[in-house]
Amino acid sequence: MKSLVDGGIDFYSCFISYSAKDEAFSSQLYGDLKAREVRCWLFPEDAEWGKPVWKEIDDSIKKYDKLVVICSENSLQSVPVNREIERALQREDREKKNILFPLRIDDYLFEKWEHPRKADVVSKVAGDFRAWGEKDDYGKTLERLVRALVRIARERLAQSEICNVVGRAVDEPRVVGIAVAAIDILERITVRHRS
Repeated sequence: MKSLVDGGIDFYSCFISYSAKDEAFSSQLYGDLKAREVRCWLFPEDAEWGKPVWKEIDDSIKKYDKLVVICSENSLQSVPVNREIERALQREDREKKNILFPLRIDDYLFEKWEHPRKADVVSKVAGDFRAWGEKDDYGKTLERLVRALVRIARERLAQSEICNVVGRAVDEPRVVGIAVAAIDILERITVRHRS
């Protein structure tokens, strides 16, 4: 139980996929997530100089827990973004985990995007950042995204701790839910104890 009390809850790490035409939104999101201690990768900000571009991007998609894709008309018409979506969906198929985390800033994803894997993308709940230009709306939506990343990280931690205790992986949602609740209680006790 030591690991549950000693460290705080880490966030999932994110690779942010976007078109250069959506750089204003993507850069703002990147900065705001980093300010909240979410580990993010954004091209070209985090790319290692001298490495082949696609190798760097492919390696990062494999390394980061989530591919946060900006689902806008600009991004969804971008060949590189569609390639990144395909890589994330292939990883989902292989690992049997949710990797793709769609965020929309317009209605193009649902209304006009045509793609062979569209059904795989629109079957996920997409974060709604359509009002990202409005400071209050953006702030509320950003906090929902951060809470979602914390919740996912809590579930991952709970599964890891259950595995440590029982010696095998457990994917039973009820058991994971109980473990998440236990982690929440232990964190509250730890916070009170430190105060």
